[in-house]
Amino acid sequence: MRASTSLSAHSSTTRTSQPACIELESVPHGFRGASPSRRCEEPRRTGGTPVPHMGLTRIHIAVLMVSAFASQAALAQAEKFDVRIWAIRATNKNTEISPELKSIAKELKARTKFTGFKLEKKSSGKVEAGKPFTAKLVGDYSGSITPIKRTKGRVKMKVAATRKVENKDKQLFKTTLTVDAGKFQLTALGKIPGSDDQLIMAASAK
Repeated sequence: MRASTSLSAHSSTTRTSQPACIELESVPHGFRGASPSRRCEEPRRTGGTPVPHMGLTRIHIAVLMVSAFASQAALAQAEKFDVRIWAIRATNKNTEISPELKSIAKELKARTKFTGFKLEKKSSGKVEAGKPFTAKLVGDYSGSITPIKRTKGRVKMKVAATRKVENKDKQLFKTTLTVDAGKFQLTALGKIPGSDDQLIMAASAK
């Protein structure tokens, strides 16, 4: 059996040797059609850091990508919003305005025909994206707000209100909108039972 190998000379620098190939006869010598087979060994490094296997590198990248996506999903799911729902009595019997409503008094006057505004009730809380926050307003009225997402200082949210009629919740309105974070969305719901005053719901999320 004949064998020949190719060797690289040793030096002080890191080098990768060429494949060492050995010719082997796969059938007895002299047999018609006999031809030597050739086997080559993988290159070996004589020093330095081993080259990582490409398959393993792809696995590492895939694992990192999955971990990153999972982290982003967890953060998005855990994102919370500060929400508020206020019940406001609007009247023409006076011109008084509750101190808490001074910042939105101009908008209240512009959007209604009333002169006086009293904060009857306020509710607040912290909820995750996609989860509703519901609050009792005045009389048989209730309101809810569901923050959806926050983008560049603006919040997309769902706002709705109901009124109890014959022991059933009648939906007065339901809408989806995007407003500046923390800005109240004002909605007139109807007359407050036992008076001519109007009930206004103010809802915000940030």
